[in-house]
Amino acid sequence: MRRYSDFFVTLHDEQGPVGHLGRGLHYSVLRAVIWPNGQPKLHDFGIVWDEDHDTRVIVVAERLYLRGLLPDVLLLGEAKGHLRVFLDAPPRQQMRTALDEIGDSVGNDHFTNQVELLAESETFLRGVAERWRLGSKGAIEGALIDAPVAEPARHAVTRSHTPRPFAVEPGISPVTFSVARLVRHLTQLERAIDDERSVGGEVVGALTDIIDARTTAASPEHFMAIVDSRLEELLDIYEQPSG
Repeated sequence: MRRYSDFFVTLHDEQGPVGHLGRGLHYSVLRAVIWPNGQPKLHDFGIVWDEDHDTRVIVVAERLYLRGLLPDVLLLGEAKGHLRVFLDAPPRQQMRTALDEIGDSVGNDHFTNQVELLAESETFLRGVAERWRLGSKGAIEGALIDAPVAEPARHAVTRSHTPRPFAVEPGISPVTFSVARLVRHLTQLERAIDDERSVGGEVVGALTDIIDARTTAASPEHFMAIVDSRLEELLDIYEQPSG
């Protein structure tokens, strides 16, 4: 099956229209690792495509994921530059704000958006959610990460710090391991930063570098080194004594 993102695993993928649902509708189901309360869980969500199968909707999903908002989402749909985002509960203002900001910079286009409750959506969409039991699930038991990620030691970092190599467990993709470590550290950041706004630019900058590295890194090992370096900088920020 097609791999759409380093952050997500593809569980089901339709590359073109199936049946006669109109406008070429078809869908894919993706899985992400989330860390609510510091414990890893799985979150399954769907992408509803129209006939042009515009993969820029994956960029939206990735940015929601990095903002910690993807667990609210059950389905994402895109048609002609318009996003439909389906939730199982009324949206938080944070979600509306994020979608407006993300929609302003998807490639070279502007995506409008519409947030809806899945329970009030079309029968087809509700059927997809029920069939795949979309949403967050219990603790991970080897479904995506085959072994626990060791908690890294926290220490002060200088600008001359050289990224240390990761100890990757056998059978785990280096990129999957890197992303899992990234998400765990972001969970630590969320809990540890006293004034999130004061370091928000630093956090966004680090995440942007990591996303760019997916296409610029020469190898998985190079990607891992970039992730490690930027994580250390973030750790350095939140370990500084509050003034």
